Amino acid sequence: MIEKFDSAGVNLKSEILNFESYLINKGILKGSAGKDYVDFFCKAVKENNIPSAIDVDSSIVLTRIPIQDYYLPKCIENLKNIDSVLIINSKFYKLQLALINQFNKTGYEPDSLISAMLSVLDSAAFKNKYYKTLALLLILYTSDFVIDYAAMLPSISSESPEQVGEKNILEVYITNEDKIFIQNKPVKINDLKHQVKHFILKTADKKEVDLPVIGRQMISKGVIHLTNDLGTSYKFYILVQNELISVYGQIRNKYSHKFFKTDYDKLNETEEKIISDLLPLRISDADLKNKL
Repeated sequence: MIEKFDSAGVNLKSEILNFESYLINKGILKGSAGKDYVDFFCKAVKENNIPSAIDVDSSIVLTRIPIQDYYLPKCIENLKNIDSVLIINSKFYKLQLALINQFNKTGYEPDSLISAMLSVLDSAAFKNKYYKTLALLLILYTSDFVIDYAAMLPSISSESPEQVGEKNILEVYITNEDKIFIQNKPVKINDLKHQVKHFILKTADKKEVDLPVIGRQMISKGVIHLTNDLGTSYKFYILVQNELISVYGQIRNKYSHKFFKTDYDKLNETEEKIISDLLPLRISDADLKNKL
């Protein structure tokens, strides 16, 4: 987890201490003791919500890593390969399984995720820095707050102005009522992938590039411009963002089978670079209109 945040330029230990102090100073948490955490979460389960709104400025850097990236199935699989009764019976292992299983069933529903945590951890467990960190991050990601999501999206600053044209920009906008518009037309979440995929592969202009191994190929110049109202819920924003990213994953996987006869996540480093260059991830919140 620390490595994840380090890669995003966040000092997790420092930010977590600051966030806990903020919650205590605001009266959201009674204190830093394990019992204070259990009491807080029990109230949250009863209300099916984190009972207080969180000030964005107190926590914005902690939102750079999506919540689903904390519980990597790969880590659990690696643990399973270690023949150790100690690991299998550990709180860490049981908690990871509980959170992953609950997340797969209900997504970000606060009461479900918190119930999964409380099914494994008691007040004494929150003395452990890892469990306390996880608890604080769970508070953050299941609370009600208004946020500007600009820092979460990759920049396309490397694109020169002449590389971006109006035809090559797909405007995806999320309202404060969690409704999606593409090019000012309402779209249901179930139709989002199809429209984005069609834009990348069919609508956007193409340019020819020469790539190692696979030679000269035509690549899409399309850019997804994702914007939102300040009242957009974090849960829905992440849902839309993940849908957009998954489109790129599906297309990359298709290219991987075409050129290397295997899935994208099974490619070696060189092959992965070739496929990612064939379809760069271009999702941005930048003011692309100024680059026309």
